[in-house]
Amino acid sequence: MTLLAGKATAGSLFTAFAIGSLIPTIFGQALAPTLIRRYGHGRLPSVFALAPLGMMAAGGVVAGVSVLFPVVISDSGLSPTFWVATGLSIVGGGLMTLATLWRTRILHERGRNVFGPDLLANVLIATSVPFVYHVCGAECLGALYLLSALLNLAFLFGAKCQHPEQRQDREGFVLTICLLLVAPVFFQLEGGLFRDPAFVFNAQGSIQKLPLPLSMLALFVGIAMLGNYWQASRTLTTLFFSALLFVMTSLISAQGSASQEGAKLLLLAQFLMPMFALVLGEMVGVTPRGGRLFLWGACATLLLVLPAQLMASILEGYTLLSPKVFLFSIYQHLQYFPMVVSALVIAISVPFWKGGGIDRIAAGGFSWCPPSS
Repeated sequence: MTLLAGKATAGSLFTAFAIGSLIPTIFGQALAPTLIRRYGHGRLPSVFALAPLGMMAAGGVVAGVSVLFPVVISDSGLSPTFWVATGLSIVGGGLMTLATLWRTRILHERGRNVFGPDLLANVLIATSVPFVYHVCGAECLGALYLLSALLNLAFLFGAKCQHPEQRQDREGFVLTICLLLVAPVFFQLEGGLFRDPAFVFNAQGSIQKLPLPLSMLALFVGIAMLGNYWQASRTLTTLFFSALLFVMTSLISAQGSASQEGAKLLLLAQFLMPMFALVLGEMVGVTPRGGRLFLWGACATLLLVLPAQLMASILEGYTLLSPKVFLFSIYQHLQYFPMVVSALVIAISVPFWKGGGIDRIAAGGFSWCPPSS
């Protein structure tokens, strides 16, 4: 943050973050273990909800006044950015207090560690800083503590709902996630669903114009909802050390140049994001019938997309496959997409052909699907 926004702005934001994190830190270190020991599995008295609710209300008032009535804070000697960041951080502090309570329950009631949720939330918030800065501007960095609280809540929610003694049957959810992971659907930050008909799309170096895969959202939703982090300990450890080495290498190779360090951190985020898929892969792998659900999800997606792409190309009169498939366009449909399709066809055909019955019929469906280039 210091490299991207400058020392003065970063100093103000860090002060605002410290104000918002004061209550959650005290609560997590002193009160939460005592409350869990006292009430155990039961619900806490409603009076304990007053603190986080009061923080969220107070933070909302501070942020709202700073944005809507800046004249009120004009004589404080502090910038409006500081006051907005303080208000949002106090709101985030209320949410983080709830996340701290969930974390303590997981530690004390079930004997599970929270290494997975904490690692994913912190790595994701660190890698999102360059994206927030380049997409939304320096003024939006004040919402990072609130974003951190939301990420902690999301990742802890899945762990909180898990029962170590028995794996929950979530076949419908896992199948939906698998469908979204392989679906070649993209969106743009400034334009919504990607529908550009160009064979070679040029984002002009803008993150806001760059087509982002829908699978990226499905990835993090799947991790947060499955939540069996203890089954992905090896991948989480690999992700931790990879992130640590990436950061050290980026800072050393930039040789003290602020502009180069910012660019390196943005590149770091692009390399780290796909590694989260390893975590989801292990989680799906230990789910009952997880491997088979992934194969069926990939099979259904290919049997829908490939014939539709062939039909769209014929209707447009193209001799090559069209990048636009009626409602959406496939980004880099002549580069990465054929490779992904080939890998999925190989992964699906062999086990399905050996299975017989409906599996063999599904595998045979690829014999009339069009090539991807």
